Amino acid sequence: MLKEKLKELKRQKKTSEIKYTPLISFIEDNEYDEETMFDMITFPTTFLKESRMFNPEFMKANEIPNFKSKIHSELLNAYEYADDEFFDYYLEYLLTRYKLDTFAPSLLLFFLIPFEKYFTQIKTLDNVTFNFLKGIEVYSKRIFVNLYKKNPLFRNNFLAFYESSSINNREINIFIDEIKNE
Repeated sequence: MLKEKLKELKRQKKTSEIKYTPLISFIEDNEYDEETMFDMITFPTTFLKESRMFNPEFMKANEIPNFKSKIHSELLNAYEYADDEFFDYYLEYLLTRYKLDTFAPSLLLFFLIPFEKYFTQIKTLDNVTFNFLKGIEVYSKRIFVNLYKKNPLFRNNFLAFYESSSINNREINIFIDEIKNE
């Protein structure tokens, strides 16, 4: 039945009826479309301006590493604007436009780790990637310190995300140093 429905949609060119629903959200009851969310972003974002029409669903396998590299840079640069009042709209835009929970869930997971307010989203992303936080119900920096010390997979991914990057957010840099050096 599903196969027939897809064939019918292709025939009618009504692929817009196939709606993407992200695993997570940063805005409760989001009633904004992508265009409105994009217009709400008040800080500079090179990647978004250059890649606004890019659709990751049409990437070839050899294009995925380049996409992830650009998203990684974008996320690291975004820490500078974490206190912006529209930061959640920025994250929601990235999530829905580039389907980060599908195409780069581990990058999004490690990006969110310093933010206690996103613990629900962190847990959801962790459930579809690594399962580091299985059984953990409350956010604590100590959880991440212990994972860094005891879990080589967590440590390697943490270092891969944060090493060789300059982050323009003092609080985030302190968080990273505490995880690595405690």
